[in-house]
Amino acid sequence: MKYFIFLAVLSLLHLLIAAQECPLPSITQIESALPPLLVVSDGNQVYSPNVTEGSVQYVCQAQGSMIDTYQAIALIATFTPNPGEAEQTRIFDIECISGTWSGRTGSLDPPPASVVSAPTRTDCYRCREGFGGDTRCRGCIEGYTGSDCLTNIDDCDPNPCDNQNAYCIDEVASYTCVCLDGYTG
Repeated sequence: MKYFIFLAVLSLLHLLIAAQECPLPSITQIESALPPLLVVSDGNQVYSPNVTEGSVQYVCQAQGSMIDTYQAIALIATFTPNPGEAEQTRIFDIECISGTWSGRTGSLDPPPASVVSAPTRTDCYRCREGFGGDTRCRGCIEGYTGSDCLTNIDDCDPNPCDNQNAYCIDEVASYTCVCLDGYTG
């Protein structure tokens, strides 16, 4: 009996952990995540975006603890904000919250040329503008992936790097500052 209770508790715990991770989003889920980003971007309050089939390119995938699950994704997509409006191609970030994809405000930008058609980064702890220059990938400590990437995410907050042209990658043993694209020293 104790064994079955243990399995039930373990299964429940697993479901709670997985609730913050999602499989890759469908076109419909991407379209649902776009309206709040569009409102912040230009202030209009009504959107019914339509993502162009085949236009989605993943830039960053912050992996979850289970195979084929993700905590956050940065992607490039071509879409019309509303029927009859001109198509736009933008890079933006979405994150999995309680098993649902949600847009991260302030992340709707024209895609930098350096990431268009570039391979997807999957060694990311977080996908967010400002990490890793144009890649939007806050990298894992070497040898780690997914949810094991970092053991203490607070070590780098606030950023111990000397200026805004670098970001912290090694958040466990020591601080390792990595220059953003275009900066050295």
